[in-house]
Amino acid sequence: RVCFPAYSEHVCIKRQAIDFMTDTGIVNDFDKTDEYKWLQKNAKQFGFFESYPKDNALGMMYEPWHWHHKFANEVL
Repeated sequence: RVCFPAYSEHVCIKRQAIDFMTDTGIVNDFDKTDEYKWLQKNAKQFGFFESYPKDNALGMMYEPWHWHHKFANEVL
């Protein structure tokens, strides 16, 4: 469950990742929370995308709390 150094979206400039959680600290059932439902409905308009949805093409573990921000055409 740990990425090799420099391979995590948490350190990627073009796809900066953030992990969301609730005030109660729910992680295992984050996809059942109101916060997750809000993200699914609204995150795209703010430039956020779910990194590893269920059955993702990369074969990565499902992480509903893990989202990335895509900096379209930006040079940092």
